[in-house]
Amino acid sequence: MKYPITNFFTNIKYTKRSALQLPALYLSLCCALTVSPILLANPTINTNNGFNTAAAIVAPKNKLGRGLNFGGTMEAFEGGIEGGLVGDDANSYTWGYPLKADYFATIKKAGFQHVRLPISWSMNKPPSMRYSTLTVAPYTISSELFARVDWAVQQALKNGLAIIIDNHNPDDPIHKDPVAEEERFLSIWQQIAEHYKNQPNSVYFELLNEPTSVLGQDPILWNALLNKTLQVIRQTNPNRPIIVGGVSANSAWTLPNLQLPKNDPNLIATFHFYDPFSFTHQGASWVNPPLPTGVTWTGTTLRLVPGMTFGVWHEQTKWSLKPSNTLALNFTAWGGLYFSPYINLVGFNALSFKTNKAGLRLGVLCNDPDTTPTEDYYTITTLKGLRTYTVNFKDCAGSDVLRLLRIANYSDQPVTGVNLQDMALTGPLGRLPLVATELAQIQTAFDYVTAWAKLNNRPVHIGEFGTYEKSEGVGASAGKARANWAKTMRQEAEKRGFSWSYWDFASGGECNQQIGFGIYIRAINRPGDCIEPAKWKTHLLNALTR
Repeated sequence: MKYPITNFFTNIKYTKRSALQLPALYLSLCCALTVSPILLANPTINTNNGFNTAAAIVAPKNKLGRGLNFGGTMEAFEGGIEGGLVGDDANSYTWGYPLKADYFATIKKAGFQHVRLPISWSMNKPPSMRYSTLTVAPYTISSELFARVDWAVQQALKNGLAIIIDNHNPDDPIHKDPVAEEERFLSIWQQIAEHYKNQPNSVYFELLNEPTSVLGQDPILWNALLNKTLQVIRQTNPNRPIIVGGVSANSAWTLPNLQLPKNDPNLIATFHFYDPFSFTHQGASWVNPPLPTGVTWTGTTLRLVPGMTFGVWHEQTKWSLKPSNTLALNFTAWGGLYFSPYINLVGFNALSFKTNKAGLRLGVLCNDPDTTPTEDYYTITTLKGLRTYTVNFKDCAGSDVLRLLRIANYSDQPVTGVNLQDMALTGPLGRLPLVATELAQIQTAFDYVTAWAKLNNRPVHIGEFGTYEKSEGVGASAGKARANWAKTMRQEAEKRGFSWSYWDFASGGECNQQIGFGIYIRAINRPGDCIEPAKWKTHLLNALTR
């Protein structure tokens, strides 16, 4: 599904996203989260500490290492195990694929250390549904569903794999009505915690995959709910490692809004990463508007900052990207551009840029959606020669929290040939370039997370990253960009001590049509109909393991 957003300036509905995932997640995150009008509370930040990635963030409680997601299995309708423990029927899952015991051994043999198991504990179905949870008090989880999850846990441990029990249902009403659904949510986690309290600490809990909708836009609600849930779990699992992500679909940029109990050392922060979206989700049928195929990834292409909407007002205002991280502009009179974070951004307190355009009068305004230039703009008149200019957010917004950034030609005359070079947000969590290469954007996001993690003494796990099948491309270079992106992601994560779970192990579909995010082709053996041998997509496997 998608979530509509209204553009401040054009009043046009569109969609955006923070960490999109595949149809195996009910298409929930090809969405945008509305920029909340609520100012988020500023976290406590050590302003003397910027990026410092020399030492990896590694904690004894995070031994996950490298892993794969089992997306499309136990969160897929009534998702299941091939053959089942208590019997299956033809409607056990409507997409995805059933788990097999040999998948666990295959994953271990390939060099991975864990699996992440998305589970839909609540399907919003009638109480009689076999593999689900009662929708009314006492919200009992069915024994059949527990039996299936037990089987997967046993298979993981038997093969020397850690396993993440991931609470994963984008249609769970907790996202849309967290206050009304709190009792049910806490009851589900109380039962899970009790059921698995005697399992080893290689069984991890993940509170909620990608908070979206109302919950995903309000870190105050999410922080309240996650802390209540942790209290419930800690009654029976005092030392269980638990994974928790931020709002806006587990965006990396929302981790500073996460308020975790300081006296609980067994918590692991997580985020998901699918940028650049135009590459990782090209050709995906559920993305609207559709993304064209043929997009490659080299790491050197210049792109605008991910995680923000970019636009201009006055259609005659034109822009382009040029070398040296430059945004080139031809301004109309009073025309301008804007960057709008998907959710209020913290950790930065200033805008800096360079330009050699003398006599240019620029107005900078933060957090005010009005496009009419007023005295509220912080104005700069540029001087001769290439110079650096800095605007503190407190001068243009009265706050270090950024909801919207606008830069305007503060003049009644058009201005052409404006080059804004090395535009970036700066602050205690480092430097965020607004124009940078694809590689630099990955590194910047990971460094931002690293800085936050060091300040808060938390290990980090990337719960999801991956690319859709159509990013393979065609011809002699087929698969090269997809593998390069995966390898870069893996290398940059491991440089910083992040553990990770790649999305995805396999894909749904049959008969040479296993199309999705998977890196493994499942065996299909139906003589006369379809025969397909099991095999890894070696270019992706090698990218993740070598």
